[in-house]
Amino acid sequence: MPYLHGYKIIFQMKKIFISLFLMLLLVSPLYALPKDSIVMTVAGHPVSLDEFLFIAHKNTNVDLSDKNSIDNFVTLFKNFKLKVAEAEEKGYDKFNSFKTELSNYQKDLESDFLCNKEYEEKAALKEYNRKEEIIEFQHILFFLPKQTVSIDTIAVYNLAKETYKRILEGEDIKKIGNELTKARKGKVVYNHIRNFNPFMSNKVFEDKVYSMHTGEIAAPFRSTLGFHLVKVLKRFPNPGFVKTAHILIKIPSDSLGGEKEALKKAEKISQLAHSGSNFKALAKQYSEDNETKDKGGELPFTSIGQLVPAFEKVAFSLDDIGAISAPVKTEFGYHIIKLLAQKDLPTFKEDKEKILSYMKRNEYNFDVYDSFDQQMLKEYNYKPYPKAYVELQTLCNENFPSSTTFQAQAATMNKVLFHLDGKDFRQKDFAYYMKKNPFSTKTYATDYMDEIYKLYLRAICKAAEKRDLNIKHPEYKLLLKEYRDGLLLFDISNKTVWNKPMEQQAKVDSTWIKALNKKYDVQLNYELIKTISEQSRK
Repeated sequence: MPYLHGYKIIFQMKKIFISLFLMLLLVSPLYALPKDSIVMTVAGHPVSLDEFLFIAHKNTNVDLSDKNSIDNFVTLFKNFKLKVAEAEEKGYDKFNSFKTELSNYQKDLESDFLCNKEYEEKAALKEYNRKEEIIEFQHILFFLPKQTVSIDTIAVYNLAKETYKRILEGEDIKKIGNELTKARKGKVVYNHIRNFNPFMSNKVFEDKVYSMHTGEIAAPFRSTLGFHLVKVLKRFPNPGFVKTAHILIKIPSDSLGGEKEALKKAEKISQLAHSGSNFKALAKQYSEDNETKDKGGELPFTSIGQLVPAFEKVAFSLDDIGAISAPVKTEFGYHIIKLLAQKDLPTFKEDKEKILSYMKRNEYNFDVYDSFDQQMLKEYNYKPYPKAYVELQTLCNENFPSSTTFQAQAATMNKVLFHLDGKDFRQKDFAYYMKKNPFSTKTYATDYMDEIYKLYLRAICKAAEKRDLNIKHPEYKLLLKEYRDGLLLFDISNKTVWNKPMEQQAKVDSTWIKALNKKYDVQLNYELIKTISEQSRK
């Protein structure tokens, strides 16, 4: 019976295929039996039919229609429960390590129910697909204050709009950008982004850039940083990763002929490398990069955008492993580069959890959770009152929602803002939530309030869903109990049996089970067990 013997593996599982278990339970004719039936009572603890069948169905070696198989399973299950009872009597369920492990599992389990896995995967796939393409663009950013109300945006937007018009009329974006950067120091900045990929900026900016075509110039758009003008120059496939080694020859700054001397030295070393001299040995002897010379000049795997442009261009242009470049000049000096290895981007399967983990921690979380949020709002009968919300938005025209002025005014506003989960929530309730949970990535007042409003709705729905988990998802309670008992079983078995030499463990376990059967009262419902077997044969 692998289920009752493979404890260590089974009870380390954090992700359970809930839908499969549901399918097995729902299609079974055994559910014609009363759900509150008791299969057995062990040490005063009843085992329900639900729990018994839940575990039996997960054990592929159990054939409930076969008398010998079900009798064997009943014995093993009873012994399992006896060991759990012993662990409880000895206080294993009071240990902090047990409580922490169970609490962590419960959080993981709740998150499995409080989500839409299919939609989460689509959100992650969207970002993954973007990673397969790199975008090069020119960009002018017109900064807004860190806390912006609508009146703050007028002058900045007008400047951005005027600049956009100049670009459309034929002026060079770089020339205008540098001019504004110099004239409005700290308020406008121009940059040329050669290698843009997901998660390198805020979500609004990323979404806009990835929606643009080569050659397109975007009209001014606002993000958490300010207003942006973007001209896309090129979109090209992500080449993955390269691992290189290099030998650096610095250019002396205190010598008139320093650059020529450095180039001459680099060319000599390049010739030695191309003629077969050991590259690692040359790096250790000649390289002036103190961080890598002792490692033979070796650098870690790098992707586009992680190296200085001139170095990167050559590193990614080397086709064959072992290929060595001619001297390449950067701001650091002259480099001789050797290609050590190439690596493709990870597959979506390999990268999915990493992408989702990042998305859930920041503003991308709305992409991940939106489907489930909408589903919960519908289930708990969400009804908004837009006019009440507009009144709060009006306060944002002059005061940021986290300011004391905004909070003081909003605290007196008592109109119903929305109805959810059978209750009315008022404007002042939301204002109080904003005060206690100022967790928004937005810097523009109404955006800030909109984001926290969504989080407020989600918090209310999640609380309602947690409250109703056992009703809406009966398997939740069974999974949690299974894991709890499994942890206790593992801990006490580890101390009682598994710490003994392998050849002694079977005898120790047998002796222990006999003692437990004498110590604790066990009552079996033979009639119900017989009915289970009979209905399984139908």
